[in-house]
Amino acid sequence: MQRHLPLLLALLAGPIICGLWRLWLPGRFLSSEEILSFWFVKVALIWPVAEELIFRGVIQGWLMERGLGDGERGRGEEGERGRGGQGEGERGGKAAVLTRANLITSVLFASAHLVYHSGLHAALVFLPSLVFGYFKERYDAIWPPIALHVGYNACWFVIRNT
Repeated sequence: MQRHLPLLLALLAGPIICGLWRLWLPGRFLSSEEILSFWFVKVALIWPVAEELIFRGVIQGWLMERGLGDGERGRGEEGERGRGGQGEGERGGKAAVLTRANLITSVLFASAHLVYHSGLHAALVFLPSLVFGYFKERYDAIWPPIALHVGYNACWFVIRNT
């Protein structure tokens, strides 16, 4: 359980930050009808899953395979999943906070948000993107960033009232 503490804290951080942010935002929370709408399902579930499959699953994975990640945790080395006493579902070895693969993927992720959003909004997704990428690499799996992204988007769009 202790090895999953950082992920649990990251999952809790989204709602806490959204709640604090909400103190400064005017407006109202979304109604239950709005939350059950296709629009909300799209922005809180479909888009985050698609974005994570593309950015963390394809792009970051490709960059990691090309050596732009932390060597201690690369495939085929001692840091490979299942070694180092970490157990299944989490990579062994020291967890790098930031890899070049994560940084490049996060720059691309934030840049992609410029298509539909302001520069400020795109910049604000950069930090969560680094968190998503960190957990993709830490667990060598796509489910942690998907869970985080879905949770963060759901909280954000409930309070944002767009």
